[in-house]
Amino acid sequence: MNAPLAAAALALVLTLLGCAGTDHNQTSAPNAVPSEQESTSPTPSLDGTPFSVIAAGTQSAPSFWPPLTFTAPDGWLTEPAADGFLSLMPDTAENRERIQGGGPPVTFLNVLPNIGVAAEDCGESAAPGVGPAAGDIVGALATRAGLSTSGPVAVTIGGLSGQQIDVSIASDWTGNCSGGGPFVPLVYSPGFISWGAEPGEQFRIIVLDVAGLPSGMYATVMIVIYSAEAAAWNDHLSASTAVVETFEFDTSPPGP
Repeated sequence: MNAPLAAAALALVLTLLGCAGTDHNQTSAPNAVPSEQESTSPTPSLDGTPFSVIAAGTQSAPSFWPPLTFTAPDGWLTEPAADGFLSLMPDTAENRERIQGGGPPVTFLNVLPNIGVAAEDCGESAAPGVGPAAGDIVGALATRAGLSTSGPVAVTIGGLSGQQIDVSIASDWTGNCSGGGPFVPLVYSPGFISWGAEPGEQFRIIVLDVAGLPSGMYATVMIVIYSAEAAAWNDHLSASTAVVETFEFDTSPPGP
């Protein structure tokens, strides 16, 4: 990844995946398996940010693997330079104000490759003993101390099958990292994401298994629907689910 794209991707992840007011998250540009990219024909970027209004209609996620197409509705933002992951957010006045001010958005929808479960001790590492499959990842989140959960449930999206769970921090949880406010580590990928839940945040986490890989390889896709405010959750979940229902993954076996 060249320097401008790496910088844009880093800015995107720091904004979208950062928890406001904490230093629990560290990110860097992910490694991606290249795939053919189609133009989203976005309008000019928002002032001072890497984000653009995404054109409504059929789009492909840049350099995502397995190749992903989806239907974008009117009124969503994206980051066209994001390589290897897809980031979308509703084009609301509050989200625009937040991102133009350098802060995290209130609501977003992200699609990420090969994300695992974070260690419970707040260390920059994966949780030991958790397997790579969707059921392993979601099952570990379902039993994590400090979370209030709904699920897991089996799902099939765009030709891939996996597990879905809704999570938020339990109202009586007081555990934290480095003496901050209540916090529960959630997901982790080396050199990319170390990410957790704080009070008021709502998450739907969907993990899909990628079939058809050569022997000895394993891959997953993680879809995250997020709201920083409980009051915004139901409307955002409904709008994001409508987008996710248009997802189509190219499940053709990879070449040698």
